[in-house]
Amino acid sequence: MPAAQAAAVQDALFAAGAGHIGNYSECSFSHAGTGTFKGGAGTNPFVGEPGERHGEAEVKLEVIFPAQLEGVVTAALLKAHPYEEVAFDVVKLENRWQEVGSGLIGELPLGKPDNLVPVITQTAIGKLPKSDRVRHPLPHPRRTHASAIISM
Repeated sequence: MPAAQAAAVQDALFAAGAGHIGNYSECSFSHAGTGTFKGGAGTNPFVGEPGERHGEAEVKLEVIFPAQLEGVVTAALLKAHPYEEVAFDVVKLENRWQEVGSGLIGELPLGKPDNLVPVITQTAIGKLPKSDRVRHPLPHPRRTHASAIISM
């Protein structure tokens, strides 16, 4: 994206839940480069003119997010990014992360909904405090009051 718009796109991604690593939030990596493109018939480029190759000082921004937030984060990117056609990659990480396990075990706190998905998602993006009563690799869509699922 053009360097001048990078901060606004970054803010949108963070607001959507991207950029959490352990007890840190708003984590990202960016690097500068030159992007080139040539708009075809019927395009309306943010910069440059249709039919002419254009080079633009751009910033590539990388963030991490839980898999269950991919749709929300992608939608935030597409809404905040100034280009008509946004080039982006989603890369699955195979890193070991100590905050997740090979299964799910938990008991919902009193007053919480009987569906673990919102609780886990809100915890993953830092909107609910972490709990030693619920650990998870990914949210599970079934309604649950208490569960234990262990896989080897």
